[in-house]
Amino acid sequence: MLRKSKNLAKASAALLVAGIALPILPASASAATAAADCRQHRHQPQDDQLGSVLNADTPLRTAGPYSACPIVGRVQPGRNSLLYHCWVRNDVGNTWTWVTVRATGQQGWIYDGNLQFGGSGIDCL
Repeated sequence: MLRKSKNLAKASAALLVAGIALPILPASASAATAAADCRQHRHQPQDDQLGSVLNADTPLRTAGPYSACPIVGRVQPGRNSLLYHCWVRNDVGNTWTWVTVRATGQQGWIYDGNLQFGGSGIDCL
């Protein structure tokens, strides 16, 4: 189990981008790439952190982790309503956490910007 700081990982990615010229894709190509990658990504229950979503009706996705992937449920804020498992960074640089909704047992990806504490602290690797 490897605990990584997402902020450190994001800073490293920013430095990498600053030093390397990357091709810029049109918005439609980015959306097509994201939609095409709506599949299961590797994840395991590695973290035992409890948390919650920050906003009502936060989307839960079992495929992803991209905002273009199908929504399978909506999560409401509530104290310790989620069990965080691990996080991944998608191809567009956003981090997502694999969670279990404690009340229902439903699992899926939630964008870390919607999660208390910024999501899991453990990389899914």
